[in-house]
Amino acid sequence: YMFLEGDKMGRTNLMAMLKNASQPKIDYGKKFCNDFIFSIESLAKKNSRPPTPTLKPSSLRCLRSGFFQMMQAPYTDSSSYSLIGICESGTFIHEMIQSKVTRMEELGIEWQYVNVADYVRENNLNLEILKECDFEKGEYETKLQHNGYKVRFLADGILKYRDKYFILEIKSISSNGFFKLKEVPEKYKTQAVSYSTLLGIDTVLFLFVDRDLFNMKTFEYTPTAEEKAEWKLNLEYVTECVEKRVVPNKPVNADAKFCAYCNYKSICNKYKDEEVYKQ
Repeated sequence: YMFLEGDKMGRTNLMAMLKNASQPKIDYGKKFCNDFIFSIESLAKKNSRPPTPTLKPSSLRCLRSGFFQMMQAPYTDSSSYSLIGICESGTFIHEMIQSKVTRMEELGIEWQYVNVADYVRENNLNLEILKECDFEKGEYETKLQHNGYKVRFLADGILKYRDKYFILEIKSISSNGFFKLKEVPEKYKTQAVSYSTLLGIDTVLFLFVDRDLFNMKTFEYTPTAEEKAEWKLNLEYVTECVEKRVVPNKPVNADAKFCAYCNYKSICNKYKDEEVYKQ
């Protein structure tokens, strides 16, 4: 009896072992990584909101993008987890740098980090203050809107050295891009022209930060009168396009790299230059 009972238990254990052996082994590390990536992208989609029907200084590099945002056209937010991480790490770097800059005066250094909202009020600029900075709470950016041009933007900050003012613009980039930098890249110049024109400050001081090794470089950029005049003409053109519902011309340099991160690629490809918008 004992032999039969033991034999029965042995067969049961053997069957359980064979069953377990036939099941695929779970790679828990890989599963966690995949589930975490899914969570990052899902939360980003859940928390995303449609863009406001305004222009952004960065969108003026491509008037079509600005037009589609003004028209509240269908857009695709397909940010990957890596791009989401890059953007959020960029936000962290901005805030860390701004927190240090605000304290330079404590050390007797002559650079002063100016409250942008106060600067707007003191100089009677035609800008609506949508959100003020609060240095004590760690909120360093000011959200502004020019209602005439319908341009909305976040200002990283304004610096004052003795009696001269500069617009501070912080850019965090990869090590590869950082070490190639010799001047302000072309893709950021329209943004600089926008800030300089809207805030009435001649020079933008770009601080480039290597987000891998935290090396830093600075470049001054002072837009010319011709650049500001062209900027205003472009704004008038895109505003007229919005009023007439006509899709603006595509930039001549709009190749795959130029359009890589645009949320309006799908709808843009459906229209020829200055075709009537039908949505």
